[in-house]
Amino acid sequence: MKRVSIVKMQLLYFGSEYEKRILSNNINDVSAFRDKYIYVQSQINSNEELINSYEEKKEYYSKLKEEWSNISTALEEQRDRQYAAQLLGANWGKGYFRWSFGRTE
Repeated sequence: MKRVSIVKMQLLYFGSEYEKRILSNNINDVSAFRDKYIYVQSQINSNEELINSYEEKKEYYSKLKEEWSNISTALEEQRDRQYAAQLLGANWGKGYFRWSFGRTE
């Protein structure tokens, strides 16, 4: 009895095609949810691509930093050799190595 009265109330309130409206709204809700889900998933994919890109750049700059450090060290060593050659003469290295290898500690 209650079921019949609820159906009559729904017919009065929503009209004779209330079931189609409810189903239509559900389909619209599902479609809206699907669209939002697809959008969010695309954002996640985009973020993952950015993260991968940043990791690649991080590796590149790390290698570049290491190469720059090696170049700086080599330059500093060369300057030291040139300075030693100016102070001690062109053959300073030969004498230093003879002296250091001949030492006994």
